[in-house]
Amino acid sequence: NLHNVQTLSLQFNKLIGPIPSFIANCASLQYFYLQENNISGSIPTEIGSMQALRHVVLERNRFEGSLPSHLGNCQNLRILDISFNRKIVGTAPPELGNLSNLEQFDFSQTSMTGTIPEEICSLREINLKNLFGSRPSFGQPAPECGCCDFD
Repeated sequence: NLHNVQTLSLQFNKLIGPIPSFIANCASLQYFYLQENNISGSIPTEIGSMQALRHVVLERNRFEGSLPSHLGNCQNLRILDISFNRKIVGTAPPELGNLSNLEQFDFSQTSMTGTIPEEICSLREINLKNLFGSRPSFGQPAPECGCCDFD
């Protein structure tokens, strides 16, 4: 029974393949750590139904596609780290502005481009020093932000 699991810490395990959609069965999951694996595919939209999530750390995997707007439903989310997933593309969804408790959003070393939505920059809890963006690398321009300064 996955319903009562609160912490799933599977970092540094050389896991491969996608995150299974049944991850949403972990309704009590608060801390989700999958960094430093070889997990591929897109970030499942089902994660957006996991209301208890506080930390989602997916850095240094092989995720691809865009960041699902459904993550904006995770009202308790404080840390979202998708860094070093170079095939994550598109812009940050404005729905992330619904995450009033968000303190850190790290999307460095992804292929995200465009403008960071003002909804994210105006979050009360976010320390702008913890809003990390892609620096120009591999020919990708850094995302633009009219409301925050990355320097």
